[in-house]
Amino acid sequence: MKPWPVQDAKKQLSRLIELARSHGPQTITRDGKPVVVIVEANEYRKLRAPRETPLEFFSRFKGFGLDLARRKDRPRKIEG
Repeated sequence: MKPWPVQDAKKQLSRLIELARSHGPQTITRDGKPVVVIVEANEYRKLRAPRETPLEFFSRFKGFGLDLARRKDRPRKIEG
């Protein structure tokens, strides 16, 4: 993926959109520094999807015989 200076991106927006759809994210730069990435709408939706909470993640393992109960032990003393 080559970076696109803003002026080139303006001139070739249709091409830039097609490249984002067919070849993945496209970076637009200003003064040689990345400022924006154009991604396909489906990819954006995936990125914006709510992430699961730790509780949701670990709830998948119910019934697997894993003991995920928190231990009440005191931490060991460290000599120093």
